[in-house]
Amino acid sequence: MTARREAAREPGSASDRAPRFRRVPEPMQTLAGFSLCFLAIVAGIVLLAYVLVYLRLIVLPVIVALFLTTVLAPFVDRLCRRGWKRARATAFVFVTALVLFVAFIAVLAPQVGSEVGEMGRAIKGGADQALVYLTGAPFNLSQDQIDAFVNRASDQLAQNRNQIASGVITGAVKVGEFITGTLLTAFLLFFFLKDGPSMWGWFTGQFDQPAGEHLHNVGHRVLSTMGAYLRGISLVGLIEGTAIGIVLAILGVPLLIPLVLLQFFAAFFPVVGALLAGTIAVLVALVSGGLSDALIVGVAILLIQQADNHLLQPLIMGRAVKLHPIAVILALAAGGIAGGIIGALLAVPLAAVASGIGNYVNGLRDRNTPTFSELQNEGRGTQGGASDAEPASPRVGDARE
Repeated sequence: MTARREAAREPGSASDRAPRFRRVPEPMQTLAGFSLCFLAIVAGIVLLAYVLVYLRLIVLPVIVALFLTTVLAPFVDRLCRRGWKRARATAFVFVTALVLFVAFIAVLAPQVGSEVGEMGRAIKGGADQALVYLTGAPFNLSQDQIDAFVNRASDQLAQNRNQIASGVITGAVKVGEFITGTLLTAFLLFFFLKDGPSMWGWFTGQFDQPAGEHLHNVGHRVLSTMGAYLRGISLVGLIEGTAIGIVLAILGVPLLIPLVLLQFFAAFFPVVGALLAGTIAVLVALVSGGLSDALIVGVAILLIQQADNHLLQPLIMGRAVKLHPIAVILALAAGGIAGGIIGALLAVPLAAVASGIGNYVNGLRDRNTPTFSELQNEGRGTQGGASDAEPASPRVGDARE
């Protein structure tokens, strides 16, 4: 029996010639590893997004308060450098900002509110007139096609009446959530301004080096990106609104102030906001001045948007908040689904913050990664040293054998 087993172990025996299980090729192993990592990352992102959406009544006020902190914190720091205590400086800046905001709303709200109904009628009239132009050259659409489109839209609206009615109740709930979120934002803003540096210093101090230092740098990168975005996009919106307001004033288009304000706030919703605000301005110009004024306004808006994309944003906002249009559209869609208008408003700056963090991490990796020439020199040195070196000593496992 023993001799038979020893014969079975000898090379060339029947058991040695039997087919064995082949190992998975190394490229497949690498691909499987990448796939598992990708699935784990996607699962983590989905879980994080679900938690953030579920806790949006807390998350959104925190994010809004952080953005406002980046705007007001420099004023608090300036007063502190002049000898003010931080609590006193925070209270002064906070109350001043609140008074200015209330005064802005009190001055513009009555005027804008009185023209909202007129703007709605102007938009409807412009849309009807645009449909009339579609029946002529070069579109040559038949009236039946236009009527079918209008009837289909009306039927869709009629089918959704129940949803609209239930949306009134939902809207009342949203108003309560908005008031709660506003109060929480104001509370967080005050204490972020007053105790933000000490809170962040305590938080980063809980980590060992160099993790604490990297976290501190990332925090400053996030705040600088938020501040750069808010200052830059506000200035861009102000320039765009002023330019379009000048064109509308020259043409004598009515509803000047609402259209300028709409263009200003549209800048906070890149790509989509400019398209919507520009369309409304063209429709109002179409009703008030005819096709020629509408074409002039449309061309002016197109030129202003081109100047915005290729001159204003690169010059004012810089590389700190540079995003591809595809990333902007996807961020707006995801933010709108998760948090409505507020989510869409915060989506692009949060995407810019994520891009800034990614650039910081890539910079760390690039500094720690040797260049190709360094790898070549290291390889040559290894080969030269290997030719003169003594043969390697046997491993412990080999010695045991």
